[in-house]
Amino acid sequence: MPTLARYHQLKDEIMYHIYNRGNRKLKIFHDEEDHYKYKELMMRDVKNGNLLIFHYSTMGNHYHIEAEFPEPEKMSSIIGGVNRGYTNYYHRKYKTSGYLWQGRFASKPIESNEYSIICGGYIEMNPVRAGNVESPEDYKHSSAGYYILGKPDELITEDRNYHEFGKTVEERREKYLNFLMENFQTRQEGLFREIIGSDEFKRKLCKKAGRWVPRRKGVPGFVS
Repeated sequence: MPTLARYHQLKDEIMYHIYNRGNRKLKIFHDEEDHYKYKELMMRDVKNGNLLIFHYSTMGNHYHIEAEFPEPEKMSSIIGGVNRGYTNYYHRKYKTSGYLWQGRFASKPIESNEYSIICGGYIEMNPVRAGNVESPEDYKHSSAGYYILGKPDELITEDRNYHEFGKTVEERREKYLNFLMENFQTRQEGLFREIIGSDEFKRKLCKKAGRWVPRRKGVPGFVS
């Protein structure tokens, strides 16, 4: 029983950075309707309690999501279902066929402590780095508007670390914006390739069936 308890305890500490892009890097979000359709598809699982989204950004040829799954073993079916639903919508609208996505989506574990806000900040600064906007809150199709302007967003479950930016709403919004602008102006490849978390967190994970999960007793941990 102690091993099982540790397993479930660690499972509650894991979020995932999920991302994918269009096949051959082609554009997959052409207009406002496309962005809203992808969010609508995610909203179904959010409302059903299968998916918690803390940060996201949908851009021309790719998307990023930072999410948590009450049942992590269902991650593939949930995100895969969203992507398939969008593929069907896209082919109907644009009279196309074939592969829309560049393979299966990628997912990297994130320790839910202070690391979640680091990955979230990186995601929300994506449109700024791409030159689409000058400040992250100006981009319509990301969670930045929620955290910086207080715009309602039904997709979002507020990042647990957001309150560390200040005691008042105004202070949190201002300091969070400063945090993004000061730390994520340049691309940081490590956030794509690596597990995001402490060394102890990494040691408690193992890769199973293409997915990082909490390791059980006797299973070798991650070696960096």
